[in-house]
Amino acid sequence: MKKKIVSYFVVWIVLFSICSTMSFSEEKNALKVNYGFFQPTTKAIKDYQVLEIPGLHPYIEPGKPIVPVKITKILIPQGKKVASVNVITGKEKSLGKGFNIEIAKEPKPTDAENEDTTPTFSGTFPKVKYEVLPVQMFRGYKILPVRLFPVKYSSENGEVTYVQSMEIVVQLENDGVTPIRGFEEDEKLVKKIVDNIDAVNTYKVKTSPTQSLEYVIITNDTLAPTFQAYADWKTAHGTATTVVTTSYIYTNYTGIDDQEKIRNYIKDAYTTEGISYVLLGGDVDIIPHRGMYVYAGSNSDNDIPCDMYYGALDGTWDKDGDGIYGEAADEGGSAGEEADFFAEVYVGRAPVNTVEEAQNFINKTENFSANFKALMIGTKLNDDPLTWGGDYKDEIKAYIPYEYSTSTLYERDGTGSTSAVVNALNSGENIVNHMGHGWNGGFGYLSRADVDGLTNTEYFLVYSQGCYTASFDNRKSDRTYETDDCIAEHFVYNSTGAIAFIGNSRYGWYAPGSTNGSSQLFDKEFFDALFNENIVKLGNALQDSKEDLYGVGWRWVYFELNLLGDPTLDITTQPNYAIGLSCTNNPQTSLPDNSLTYNVKVTNMGKQNDTIDLSLTVPTGWTGNLSDSQVYLTSGDSTTVTATINVPSGTASDDYISNFIATSQWDPSVSNTLNLVTMITSGNIVYESHTIDDNKIYNSWGNGDGIVNPDELIELPVT
Repeated sequence: MKKKIVSYFVVWIVLFSICSTMSFSEEKNALKVNYGFFQPTTKAIKDYQVLEIPGLHPYIEPGKPIVPVKITKILIPQGKKVASVNVITGKEKSLGKGFNIEIAKEPKPTDAENEDTTPTFSGTFPKVKYEVLPVQMFRGYKILPVRLFPVKYSSENGEVTYVQSMEIVVQLENDGVTPIRGFEEDEKLVKKIVDNIDAVNTYKVKTSPTQSLEYVIITNDTLAPTFQAYADWKTAHGTATTVVTTSYIYTNYTGIDDQEKIRNYIKDAYTTEGISYVLLGGDVDIIPHRGMYVYAGSNSDNDIPCDMYYGALDGTWDKDGDGIYGEAADEGGSAGEEADFFAEVYVGRAPVNTVEEAQNFINKTENFSANFKALMIGTKLNDDPLTWGGDYKDEIKAYIPYEYSTSTLYERDGTGSTSAVVNALNSGENIVNHMGHGWNGGFGYLSRADVDGLTNTEYFLVYSQGCYTASFDNRKSDRTYETDDCIAEHFVYNSTGAIAFIGNSRYGWYAPGSTNGSSQLFDKEFFDALFNENIVKLGNALQDSKEDLYGVGWRWVYFELNLLGDPTLDITTQPNYAIGLSCTNNPQTSLPDNSLTYNVKVTNMGKQNDTIDLSLTVPTGWTGNLSDSQVYLTSGDSTTVTATINVPSGTASDDYISNFIATSQWDPSVSNTLNLVTMITSGNIVYESHTIDDNKIYNSWGNGDGIVNPDELIELPVT
């Protein structure tokens, strides 16, 4: 009986941890952030199982079981830095034994088929519960990422164990104050990124900031007049835009090469004028690319074109000064991590060389309108094991909203052909998503000549996982160069074709026999950003897809994915009214006769400002209330509403659902419901013993005699 009583007390502690989302004390100089997790589920695929937890990503390390992982983003208070990190986990539970969890395969390039190399695994994975990643800076805000592993797999008996709560304890020490611009938009973006939004209030600015510009187009003297007309059009439509020439930058800014001079100008414009977007107005002969280094065994590369270099503005990307950019600490970066993974400015490129190409790019952008049509293209990737691009695209198709008419042209289904794809593109699409082998001159069923022959007048976004499809420096997979531009450039600078192209400047990566490919993760996150997170501008959505995968996604793909298109473009055409609901502390575990609070984030995901009515339904016999029954939100804004749920005494052990309901006043047909889960464990708490801890270790501070004395700070473990 004693064992049962103690276990109930542990459940109560778990409840407290999940509910306490953030606590900070300057006296103790510690920051605590708590995370709760659903019980993992398994999905059978072929002869193995895939582990899943809502809100978590698959952690893919070749040769190891694929387990769910949580990457935290903890905001460090201004004027502080990280001294140490510790993680306290809840009680480990067993999901069962006899599982055969999928083992991650070595990623393979999407330019060739590969032999079957099914890996085997013996042992336990992961060996650790957490890993601390390098601190990242975003617009002056300091963010600590920590990789959390709530699930563990043992091959010996096939057992899966998990925890449902983890508390991160960050010990802090004083640091210099990092200056921030102080724009309201910066604060809003940070609040959408970090887990502990209360820490945003510690960041202060000395003067009231002013923003004179939002968007800069950088080009040469020849193309400047053409792009100036576009800048004027953007300004007239609400985005303050200007054109700056490379000749001006090279004369007025310093740097070891033209790339650094351009980046130093962007840093200056970001700081002094408040820009958030940059269009690189030209091919690499006009705006040179910065090549990044990634060690990937036989496929290592030190020249991966990465336009994110111009948007992620912290550091130099070459900390050790050896002329090799983007090195990881364990891949040649003798001075530590060199890359900056969180971008201050969102970047796109117009890969044009002539006035005609620039005008084509501009005309398509100015005349774009969405038509709610999407096309999935998939070809065969591998024979042994058999791997279909259509299987990959079916996963992406699930992200496309029901309002879209989505069609598929798959080799798997016998529906794909050059004529079928060309006819579909000419009939007008909004989104085109491709998975299959690719090269500079083509992908799937299309060649450059097919793209040049398109006649469409409705333009679309292309997203491709194919190798080298967006190699805009014209390098081929054999590391020689050709004079013709890659297929992505043809799509974008022709008078027909695409309004934008997101693709790989080098190899794309897939997993033979599985859809857990490295490039697939980024593809999913991009469309999750567009349609689930309401991040509708192309530059923002691409960068969000990367930052959501920081610590999870392969850095090769992180660097090589580039946007050939206008970063401010919204291709989704938001509905007028739409409501998003999310809750960071859901589900919760409770004893009967208790009161719980759920912090529900309400987001206006529509184009129009809206008044949203809120209500709460609870199980029979329970009571509940909301901190607000109505909220007014401008487009894109969010607020947090507290739902308080009272669990009556005598409630039986089970999982209970309460419904948080949000309805638009302006369009009552628009409504959203969030299920709030309460897991009840019945029982009584009985005191057995306690210990007085006053030993100056962790959170206590005293003389260590085990007696409470005046002015001591004690810990009181209770059984």
